[in-house]
Amino acid sequence: VSTPGVAGPARTPPSRMNSNGWTYTNGSKVRPGRIDMNATPGTLEAGNAPWYVRRGIASPRSSRQISRSRSSRGGSPQKSKKKLVPVEWYSIGFLTLMTIVYVAMFILSLSFSNWEMAPMSENPWYGATRDGLVQSGALVLPLMNSPGNEWWRLISSIFLPAGLIHLALCLLFLWVFGAYARTAMPFPQATVAGLFLLSSLVGSLASANLNADYIACGAFSGILSLLGVIAASQTLEWPRRKLLNLKEWYLVTLILLIVLGGLIVLSLFPLVDVWFSIGGTISGLCLAYIVILFPKVQTSANEKRTKW
Repeated sequence: VSTPGVAGPARTPPSRMNSNGWTYTNGSKVRPGRIDMNATPGTLEAGNAPWYVRRGIASPRSSRQISRSRSSRGGSPQKSKKKLVPVEWYSIGFLTLMTIVYVAMFILSLSFSNWEMAPMSENPWYGATRDGLVQSGALVLPLMNSPGNEWWRLISSIFLPAGLIHLALCLLFLWVFGAYARTAMPFPQATVAGLFLLSSLVGSLASANLNADYIACGAFSGILSLLGVIAASQTLEWPRRKLLNLKEWYLVTLILLIVLGGLIVLSLFPLVDVWFSIGGTISGLCLAYIVILFPKVQTSANEKRTKW
């Protein structure tokens, strides 16, 4: 009992919980799950202890505090960012450029034919007339030996499709074979374009020397040079193939032989010279062996970069 006029010891008020979920302890305002730093030892007795003490929870910190502390220490696993795979923009750009050139040359040949398709008896590829193809740049040996010396036909003929069917086959095999050649060739930004153009020129020279009487469109020559790249890659990969992967190798090789034979047979049709196809295939195969074998690309284990 306290004596009147004499101040007794301060009594610790019990903890109170209001409607908002705040705990008032010893005059302080504490949210559930937090430790009241101003609380006296008497408030942590069984009757006045906070709910997390009565339930035996060791850590009173909130989940937000725990996540922040773990992230600051590096304890919580961070989501790994996806590494961006470098894209060979130059080689893809070259394939896109060749697609545009093929389509543009086909449209040009139609414009010289008054936008009319020739009958299938004249052009089995369903395209322009013979006069339209000649004016568009088809390979014609008498015109190259004429006083005009139209040697530019050696280059223009390698981009000229004979018709719509020819154009569709060229675009299909351009992207199929070109996508594989980008993965098989070292430094595809330059090697794919250089091999394509050089092999096409070799096919054009072969046709100019061995085909003296026919009008020839050589869009197949560059396509078959990419097929030569695939053939070179397959033959070089064969010694390293395991027994389980031999079936896959044989299947790919069989498909390549069928495609090669089919394209050469199609080259026997009018307006498409077979020497274009044979010259492009052989030159592409030989150049692919040179590019893949002789530079001897070495990869440094420390610097992780490619050297010649």
